[in-house]
Amino acid sequence: MDQNAGKRMDVYLELSDICKNFGITKAINHSDFVVRLGMITGLIGPNGAGKSTMMKIITGVYSQDGGTVKFPTLKDGGGKYDTNSARDKGIYCAYQELSLCTNLRVYENFLLCTMSHTPFGKRGFRTRARAEAKELLDQVFPGNGIHVNSLTSELTMVQRQMVEICKAAAHENLKVLLLDEPTSFLPTERIGQLHSYLKKLCADKNIAIIYISHKLDEVEQICETVNVMKNGVNTEISDMQNVTKEKMIQLMGGEESLSHRPEKAVSRAKEEILLEIKDYSGKNLHHINLQIRKGEIIGISGLDGGGQADLLRAIYRLVNGRKLPDTKDMKISYVSGDRGKEGILPYWTIGENMSVASYDIIAPKGLVFPQKMKAFAQHWFDRFSIRAQSVDGEITSLSGGNAQKVLIARGLATDADIILLNDPTRGVDIGTKQEIYRFMREAKEEKKTILLFSTEDTEMCQCDRVCIMHEGSIVRELSGASINEQNIVQTAFEWKSKGDGGAQGEESGGPEKSPAPVRRILSNRAFIAIVTFAVLYGIICCMQPAALTPLGITLLYSSVVPLIFAALGQMFISIGGGIDMGNSMSVGLVNVIVATVVSANAGLGAVYLAAVIVSYGLMGLLILKTRIPAVIVTLGFSFIWEGLAVLVSPTPGGICPPWLKKFCTFSVLNIPGPILVGAVAALIAWWVIRRSKYGIVLNALGNNKTVTERSGWSAAAATFTAYVLSGGFVVLSGIYMTSVQGSGDYSSTGAFCMMSIAVFILGGCEFIGAVSSPVGVVIAAFAMTSISTLLTFLKMNTNLQQMVTGLVLIVAMFVKNIVYRNNACSTE
Repeated sequence: MDQNAGKRMDVYLELSDICKNFGITKAINHSDFVVRLGMITGLIGPNGAGKSTMMKIITGVYSQDGGTVKFPTLKDGGGKYDTNSARDKGIYCAYQELSLCTNLRVYENFLLCTMSHTPFGKRGFRTRARAEAKELLDQVFPGNGIHVNSLTSELTMVQRQMVEICKAAAHENLKVLLLDEPTSFLPTERIGQLHSYLKKLCADKNIAIIYISHKLDEVEQICETVNVMKNGVNTEISDMQNVTKEKMIQLMGGEESLSHRPEKAVSRAKEEILLEIKDYSGKNLHHINLQIRKGEIIGISGLDGGGQADLLRAIYRLVNGRKLPDTKDMKISYVSGDRGKEGILPYWTIGENMSVASYDIIAPKGLVFPQKMKAFAQHWFDRFSIRAQSVDGEITSLSGGNAQKVLIARGLATDADIILLNDPTRGVDIGTKQEIYRFMREAKEEKKTILLFSTEDTEMCQCDRVCIMHEGSIVRELSGASINEQNIVQTAFEWKSKGDGGAQGEESGGPEKSPAPVRRILSNRAFIAIVTFAVLYGIICCMQPAALTPLGITLLYSSVVPLIFAALGQMFISIGGGIDMGNSMSVGLVNVIVATVVSANAGLGAVYLAAVIVSYGLMGLLILKTRIPAVIVTLGFSFIWEGLAVLVSPTPGGICPPWLKKFCTFSVLNIPGPILVGAVAALIAWWVIRRSKYGIVLNALGNNKTVTERSGWSAAAATFTAYVLSGGFVVLSGIYMTSVQGSGDYSSTGAFCMMSIAVFILGGCEFIGAVSSPVGVVIAAFAMTSISTLLTFLKMNTNLQQMVTGLVLIVAMFVKNIVYRNNACSTE
């Protein structure tokens, strides 16, 4: 029976004679590609064949060098075809290198892609988004165990891939859904759920799906047509009924034979025991007993979330840290399948990436000679047939499969006794897989030991023994003829049924639930700042009981408000992906503008202050466009701010306008001014970052600029906004500094840069990943001021106060890292 009978096969998108070159490399060479509504189309090919390039042309990320992109059923006015054009026409993609922002909550990742670009969201838009995200996740992956209010960083890789797929399918105007290696992390059960949903999506909504995968069994199972790419040329096969897996491999240029299983395993029971782990328990692992012998391949299998990857990491730490007997001279290497997070060094060349773990071989005496390193890298470059111009090429220029080859070459090149492979064939073509299997067998013959974890159960047939894990324990060991996919799957699901009665949420180690109250408190970014302030303020109150009165609080913390605003300004720049090394001088500039210009002419002064804010926005755009690190640009701007301050007021002077002094010192209901201002500042910053619609975009920008742009948002507009907000807080800091001092002196704010950074860090923020905590920053400012006050009460020498302040901060950061690390362990 014809699979396509009864379906509308309207051509929605037609790419004709497409060419795309990168230097001398022809990524796409005069190729055609047709997308039909209501059809699942496969796209296969070896690594470097041009699949990713074709996908990026379809999604508007790349523009073609030749050929045409047409939408026959649409009135297309022509013009430039880019990501926004693709989105307008309903084309969305779930990327292999997951396009998620880990600092956002799960439902916020959905919102980033689906919300309108109007300035403000409708009331209750977050509540609706949570419900819609949960509904779609449950529809596609029943029993997924994902709490949509959880931070994405807390999810397992399986759960992240589920979110990535659902996020791409969440758009109301969806017409074409591209799935790039959508099952690379998914276990068998989840793959079945996905395939069922995709078939239903095509049948019910007439959606076109492009399914890009190296798993040919899946392509054969779900696709109605398949496009085979080789050397940038695409060939479409419309009759899948007569196409076998062997035929697809042949079309891709591979061997027709699929027999890549090793010969019958020889018993290694008499081989020397290289490593023995007895009753080990650790992170997500319980009572592990494992003998590792020389010259064997040990598979680690089981349902995802069973602790397989944790076991590999634990073995690496135990051996590398010399925590087991007889490991003093043992070498171990680790190869991750998550090349983006744990693998490639993006600023290094291909050769440097391959050689980085082998310096003891390349330079045994500590001196690295470039020619020797290049020759070493060239050997592995040739051995793995990596498709690139040379070892001096950029690692980021490689296709996903070739980048994975580099990482595997790095691990094998170390001459390690034990090689840990964490899903090493994820996202590579079948030819490359066969190469990897061959290298594994060669290493085994050289008496090397390999521990292999793979999300593909069929790969376990490469192993001499297979340890099947469930909930952090090894529950069964298979060897010899008993190693087959049926036994592995049967054992995994038998233990799942015994352990939880079929409970859902195995990917997260349990059913969907919110974090425990104690863990929620400990994981709160403001926790360390609150504890630090409480301890310090408690000591001050014991020494000076008057510190408990409103007047006492006002006197103690009269200087905290300028620091609060300076630190919040630092926070907004960090959200934009930078650091402000010049805010001490910009605050000083505002200070002298207020004391000299505003006091004489409020209107002119307001223009000057507005110019400072706009200048901050332009500074952000300069950083974005030139790609010069923010630390350099802001440091350069610090001299500009200082020079302007000198021009405005060469010597200290001026006065704080009386109306401004009155405004800055007001109180309500006898609440001390510093507390009132700090609370309002924290509330405003919290609303902008945590509750406003555009706050989602700002957070996404600092975490993953590429994802932000793929979601249809302007990185330039978001950067400008973040820096303008920072400039606004800098102006507020300078205004309140004038109120505190009563005059203008730009040199009086010299310590604000380092102080604001210290407050920023103590408040639970991070310079990498756009992790922020407005409440934590405000409380940390009070804590920093408390340190100075306490040391003054103790009559400590002024020269020693900075040293003690630094020590207190180091202790607080040490505790912070322990708390966050332990919390992270409990969520993984």
